Amino acid sequence: MQTSPEPQAAMSGAPETPRPRGFSGFGSSAMPDPAKLRRPRTVGSAFPGHRTTLLGVLCVLLGLALSGCTSQPKPIDIETLGPPPSYSELAAAYNRRVQPMETLWARATVQVVQQTARGRETRDQGEGFLQLQRPRRLALQLGKLGETFFYLGSNDELYWWFDMLDRDNRRATIGRHDEASPEVIEAFGVPLHPLDLLEVLPVTPMPAEGGTVAWRADGRALRVRLPARSGEKLLDLDPTTLDLLGAAIRSRNGELLLTAETQGTRSVSLPTGLPGPMIPSRYVIDLPRAEAQVRLNIWDPEIRPLADLPFDPLELLERYRIPAWAVTVVGPERSEGAGE
Repeated sequence: MQTSPEPQAAMSGAPETPRPRGFSGFGSSAMPDPAKLRRPRTVGSAFPGHRTTLLGVLCVLLGLALSGCTSQPKPIDIETLGPPPSYSELAAAYNRRVQPMETLWARATVQVVQQTARGRETRDQGEGFLQLQRPRRLALQLGKLGETFFYLGSNDELYWWFDMLDRDNRRATIGRHDEASPEVIEAFGVPLHPLDLLEVLPVTPMPAEGGTVAWRADGRALRVRLPARSGEKLLDLDPTTLDLLGAAIRSRNGELLLTAETQGTRSVSLPTGLPGPMIPSRYVIDLPRAEAQVRLNIWDPEIRPLADLPFDPLELLERYRIPAWAVTVVGPERSEGAGE
């Protein structure tokens, strides 16, 4: 990265010069056609001792063969697939899969698509780095030409958004996780809460109990329901590989807060340099409340030690030279400048 007042290279641990299937059943018009997001399956079971039904695999292959170049795959009769695995069995297999990803570093590009009050579509795009450390540490730095313009982050207690596009009017918004109600998140002014992003990335282990598993209505995925910070999380997983196909988050009153579609896969590099678990390479995240869509692309994901700086908002405020009067603290019955 080029030498500049911005601390991006020091925080990301990146080289100095950065290189420039679907969750169905929720009726979101902004989401792409799930059929276009389907990727090839591999035969084999992610559950030791659990028999994968050959008939189910044949149904998938037969459906693809008969559909030819059509865009809509035919559903599979779930009566032919047999019962899904138990939740405890699936959670154990899934957790073995994600266990190595205690930390994750990757190059990223993000595009945010929104509608203005006059119905015009706006598109904002940046490139940078994604860093995360379970359970609540996340840093997404975005900018261009080595300069950071936006910073979405969280640690164990706080979450924040820095807007530094205007160098002469840098702003920051900070909130507490334990006060992050839907109303507070709306006041946060950013469509995607950091912990919601962590919820839909396939790096978080499932709890040992408290979830359910069923076949998705089209028979092409296992649908897992789990308790989540905002209410309920739903995951669609490939039945044979446990690859994440899509996700959704509902509030406690049933409101759909987020859906995510995935495309493609990339191998996460282990510290040994060997290939590790597979994760999606592209996420299309639809946010109905904000009438926005976030498109996240990931390259070169790897497991590596991470510094504390990317997850320290007070230190970041100083590094990015954001004055106290430009910091807004959001919370219940509160929205104030930190320096007032």
